[in-house]
Amino acid sequence: MHIIITALSFFFMYFLTICWFYIIRLNRCNLTERCCEVLASVLSSNSSRLTNLDLSDNDLKDSGVKLLSVGLAKPECKLEILRLSGCLVTVDGFTSLNLAVASKHSHLRELDLSYNHPGDIGVKLFSKALKKKSNTLQKIIMEPKGENWIKPGLKKYACDLTLDPKTAHKHFSFSRSNRKVSRKQMSVLGERVD
Repeated sequence: MHIIITALSFFFMYFLTICWFYIIRLNRCNLTERCCEVLASVLSSNSSRLTNLDLSDNDLKDSGVKLLSVGLAKPECKLEILRLSGCLVTVDGFTSLNLAVASKHSHLRELDLSYNHPGDIGVKLFSKALKKKSNTLQKIIMEPKGENWIKPGLKKYACDLTLDPKTAHKHFSFSRSNRKVSRKQMSVLGERVD
């Protein structure tokens, strides 16, 4: 993991000195909260021209978003669009982001926080942020949201099913409290074979 962070640090620091990136898409790159410290330093760098950053579908969690928020609140940060969709962010991360967005130095116009769990507090914070006239924020995406989106990987898409044997086809049999289905073996004459 340390190698990834070092490589990411080198990438940003080297390339930002020789050319200016306006858009960086790092979605689904297996980044974690540890990478956010490097990203925050890039955002607050005088040489950074970054205006659009996509970190969607990385496990940044609240701790990573808190680190990122430090860079967002700096006057050198020029970021206008930030995508954090599916980054396992909860109320704590939303609170940190709200403070960064409320900063007088913030240039953020669009913020994607979908597929996270803001809770009622997070929703209220950003609803108020949109209403402030001094704020540059014009668009916040928070739907879908909920506790089920805080599970890492594919677990967030899993759900428990119970099947109804009364509505099933006659060739299916049920077991394990109507949670497992198997096909009945049938003879040529259509009778059940045991």
